Amino acid sequence: MMKLHSNLMEVFDLVSKKIICFVSALILGLSPFLSLGNVVYASENSPGTLPTVDMDRINTFEEDTNNENYAKDISDLSTAELADFKLAARLEAENSGLQTEDEKEAYYQALINLFDPNSETYGDLELTTIELTKELNSTDGFSMYIRAASRGWISVGFAGSAFNLGVNLATGGVASAGVKALIRKYGSQRAIDLISRRIVGIAVTWGIKQVTGINIITGAVASVIKTALDPGTAIAKAIDARDIIPNNGYLEIW
Repeated sequence: MMKLHSNLMEVFDLVSKKIICFVSALILGLSPFLSLGNVVYASENSPGTLPTVDMDRINTFEEDTNNENYAKDISDLSTAELADFKLAARLEAENSGLQTEDEKEAYYQALINLFDPNSETYGDLELTTIELTKELNSTDGFSMYIRAASRGWISVGFAGSAFNLGVNLATGGVASAGVKALIRKYGSQRAIDLISRRIVGIAVTWGIKQVTGINIITGAVASVIKTALDPGTAIAKAIDARDIIPNNGYLEIW
């Protein structure tokens, strides 16, 4: 009887140790995706994670917007801010749906060039998209960005990435976290108005001049920005729903 009891105790001890080891391994395996504070997105192939938000930019957002005293391109960023901006662009490329590293690199570089005053495509969203389309279509068999003659060049996906980087330029960190921080500080309506002004300002630098286009962007931002987890793509989709050829996956307001 004593021997049976001893054997049972040994089995119980062995099982307990295995359970503890399993739970420990599970916790360690999940730890990169857990946060004690605000959640920032991470993925298996992610090149890194962004800080959730730059509170210095949030705290002066209204004053800076009213005075037009804010970063309009990457030449206005500090070294640390530029590193975060490039990481945000890299994450947009990772989430673009492109398959190869060369394609993702082309997408990333196109986004950086759009905001880089030393680039030939600086401030020109349409030209940036045209050049990206040419480069992607020069790869083996890739056709995601082939353009139909009946629509514009600027895809909702690329415009969404560009708008997300515009929000990053304004608030730092993850676009959705920046929007939420602005809403907490200024209230929903004031925050939406301020963000709309920044986004419209960016769109104007990208070549949009028509009043109709500006009104479309303003309406799009107001309709989606409060709840969007991916603000840039939500804005781009809302614009697409309001432009000359609605809901075709491309923007025709430039």
